[in-house]
Amino acid sequence: MFSDLTGYTALNEATRPGGGRGDHVGRIKAEATAVIERHGGTVNQFVGDEIMALFGVPLARARRPAARRRGRARAARRRSTG
Repeated sequence: MFSDLTGYTALNEATRPGGGRGDHVGRIKAEATAVIERHGGTVNQFVGDEIMALFGVPLARARRPAARRRGRARAARRRSTG
């Protein structure tokens, strides 16, 4: 699953250097990680405002359950981040 933050560029432009932007992004990434892990996923990497998560890894699982977990995690992340 790939996801990125809506409004990240505007947040960067509106925030002064050292103005606490990292705190917000850190909390968002922590919440996204918790949601993904709660639904059986693993965070592969963060690149800027993008998160890449894998489902069905490292344990091999049937394709459909992984897709359902991925969909539930995506929906939960949308609810948690507005």
